[in-house]
Amino acid sequence: MRALKNHIPHLRTGMQWLAPFLVMGLIVSCLDNKATVEITGYDHMQKRAILWFTVNDASGPNLFPESGGGKYNCCVEIPKRWHRGMKATVRWEYGTGDDSPREAVVDIPEYTSENRGPVQVHFYDNHRVKVIVSKWALGNAEYPLPKEDWAPWTINERWERNIREIREEGGDV
Repeated sequence: MRALKNHIPHLRTGMQWLAPFLVMGLIVSCLDNKATVEITGYDHMQKRAILWFTVNDASGPNLFPESGGGKYNCCVEIPKRWHRGMKATVRWEYGTGDDSPREAVVDIPEYTSENRGPVQVHFYDNHRVKVIVSKWALGNAEYPLPKEDWAPWTINERWERNIREIREEGGDV
């Protein structure tokens, strides 16, 4: 017991020296699992504008009816790797001035490190919201949103032709 008491001061000194490095290691490992991406949105409604919106408290651009995708705001952190059950909290207010802010917690569909890109929020009638994480823009056939949810946008045929040519030449897009 006496021998242990002689080592306690050395153990304390060692732990005091080692603790900051352990904490820094934990912080770095946590930061390494996050990716910082931009935010954009699409308003699929014919008559309602989006005055403002946020995704997990990070701001996106305002949107006119049937518009979007042209402006990006910086930034929101997302996990580098998608995992089952991922959700986002979206808050928004319509531009009519007579609506109170809305909120929805929505699923985030699967994404990979190869197709990870901006967080893209879609606003529909009846307060319906979808969130997509993708390097592809709406209008590209690779965009991971069901085609029935694209309106009023359609596939950009020029983009499709360019992608097809790149792939035929063995390139990666």
